[in-house]
Amino acid sequence: MSLVNTIFDKILRRKEERRRQEERAMRDADEIKDNGATSVLPNNTSMPGGLIYGFLRAARQTEKASGAAAMNQYVFIVHNSANKVGIGRAIESRYGVDVESVTVLNMLGKKRRRGRQIGQRPGFKKAVVKIKQGQKIEIM
Repeated sequence: MSLVNTIFDKILRRKEERRRQEERAMRDADEIKDNGATSVLPNNTSMPGGLIYGFLRAARQTEKASGAAAMNQYVFIVHNSANKVGIGRAIESRYGVDVESVTVLNMLGKKRRRGRQIGQRPGFKKAVVKIKQGQKIEIM
């Protein structure tokens, strides 16, 4: 019984620490905005590990994603622990737009073969962000 309790306590501590880090990041972003800065980080800067604003990894640039941009929907690859609220806040602070909705999808990795060996590419989490009519996100 004690093993189950220690595992459960460990999970709770990790969740609590993650929540505290998120709050710290949002508080720091608010402080920077209050000081007159328009964004949390300069345009081409990212946090350690390739994460922009804690959750965003990269914009997904495919034919389907560019077609969705015409309907004010943009597709991003996000961190696996990201949630809809955090993704929306990160987009708003990074690009200065108003987010209407966020849809999150867990994409499974494709199976690949190399001779007899069967492997799998790593999966990722994808977010489809809808912004207000008339606003635009410039993705390079």
